[in-house]
Amino acid sequence: MSSKPLKFEEMMPHFHVGGHVHVSEGSYKPDEYPCECPTDVDHNSPCFITTKQELCIEAKWHANGKLAKFLAGNWKLTVDGEKWGKEEPCIEKMEVVEYKCGDDLHFSKKITFGPGELSPGFYKMVLCLTFCACDGTPGPIAAFVECPPIKVYDAH
Repeated sequence: MSSKPLKFEEMMPHFHVGGHVHVSEGSYKPDEYPCECPTDVDHNSPCFITTKQELCIEAKWHANGKLAKFLAGNWKLTVDGEKWGKEEPCIEKMEVVEYKCGDDLHFSKKITFGPGELSPGFYKMVLCLTFCACDGTPGPIAAFVECPPIKVYDAH
């Protein structure tokens, strides 16, 4: 398991956002990790999973500031990845999280790769979080994090 802080590009005054991403083998309880990035987790430790396990990438973030209650739109969460090697197939998964207005907002979303979805090999994945207007146009707030290396193997 690994946890890393999201790197945000904030282009709006009076709006603050922060968060982190957890990468884990299999599922875990939704409230097992707080919204703040834990200090007792190795941020760069690689994940090792079998082809029979689920890989879970969960983002948790929060937003506040004077403008938080006036924004409208959605958060678009995308995981882009590639398998290292001669074929290097690309992987992409996307989820949308509705933005709800308020003073102190907390958001959370998991993207999972089910058993057998990833073939054996090494993977490099990047999670991108973008605030989009109601019509889907990307806005001025975005974040990303490079996930640690992920090794998928066959367990016989």
